[in-house]
Amino acid sequence: MLPLSCELQLVARRKLKIDPDFDFLLAGLATPLQDYRLAWWINKVLHKELSRVDDLVVTDAETRRQTSFARFDYPEELTRTVFHLLQNRVGSAYLMPELKEFDYLLMIKGSYYRTKQAGILKKLREIEQMQASVFINPENLRSRNHLIIETKIAGW
Repeated sequence: MLPLSCELQLVARRKLKIDPDFDFLLAGLATPLQDYRLAWWINKVLHKELSRVDDLVVTDAETRRQTSFARFDYPEELTRTVFHLLQNRVGSAYLMPELKEFDYLLMIKGSYYRTKQAGILKKLREIEQMQASVFINPENLRSRNHLIIETKIAGW
């Protein structure tokens, strides 16, 4: 039998590496509308049912200051798609600092709408106070980890 100190040395260390999934559509939206009004308009033009859920809370790594960003979700069961409307700006804080020109972000998780980007943008631009709406590649964003959102949907 080995002494206890020898047994401890025989245990191997392993690191768990998790690669987050950034396989979603991301639209930047510039508009002076309040979050609830924008959600209402998106519901109207895209025929969705976004509803307010708990805020997305992000902690600044340097200052340890927490900021809460408004969040609206809509799980579309038929297409197995989840829509997230996220506030990008709260005072002087940004969810995605490299996207300061956008007030909100619309995330679309799921493959169904991949081929429908042009139609989505066309409908978003029908919103009267929409100043700009463009799709952005999340892989190119430094703070893309702020977009890792856990979605709990029963039965999926």
